Amino acid sequence: MNAEVGRRVFVGSVVAGLPFLAALPALAQRGATAGHTHAADRADPVLDLLVRQMARTHNAAAQTTPRAEHFRALAAQLRTLALYERQLGVDEQIRAAVKELVDRDGRNAVLYATPDVEMRRRNLQTYGFRLPVRGREPAVFPSHQQREDVLDDLLERGITPAFDQMAAVADRVALRIDASRARGLVFQQSDQEWWQAYCAEVWAQYEQAQQIANPVCIVAKYWPGFVPSCIALEGGAAVLLLAYLFDCPIYA
Repeated sequence: MNAEVGRRVFVGSVVAGLPFLAALPALAQRGATAGHTHAADRADPVLDLLVRQMARTHNAAAQTTPRAEHFRALAAQLRTLALYERQLGVDEQIRAAVKELVDRDGRNAVLYATPDVEMRRRNLQTYGFRLPVRGREPAVFPSHQQREDVLDDLLERGITPAFDQMAAVADRVALRIDASRARGLVFQQSDQEWWQAYCAEVWAQYEQAQQIANPVCIVAKYWPGFVPSCIALEGGAAVLLLAYLFDCPIYA
């Protein structure tokens, strides 16, 4: 699909629910770099707006007890982001850029690349995320096979499936909160198996998002048009982490 046609279809399909999109200026064209089509250096106003909305969702959830509406908002923002990036062909661009990185540096170098934590924190803060003091985030220690699986999935399918998966988990968190409110649900020993499965799912999604973010954020250093995708992965993961830390202290 032609990128410009895709953009018009996207805006037309969501204008009833997101009227602010109709007023945005013409979107940046995607350029070609080193023989591949990559995100151009110019910012995309729709991507920037969606990621800033995610930042507001994160900040609102972090300031108080996380509520169902926070996670429903996150799910909607992630699904809109996934839809829009598919219209732009970002999956193909990310796949090409990460493949280029693997070909240049080697697969193990990408699998075990050390994240530029300071740069990523600065980017999150630039988009409006209010972050906790350094050192409060739980550490992620994926196995070699987990690293391999995440990289293979990124090279095969691109980035938007990760946004859809995160959205599905955010919806399940919202349903859990609704059920707790409706029934006055509290943790009891008899619920332990259910809670373990729930907490494992939320943690696994947080961990996977962080792993996918690593190669995406690396290529974003060379192609800045990918920065919103990098921040969306990390920012969405940060909202899910709030649910995990609130609901799962005995497993954290």
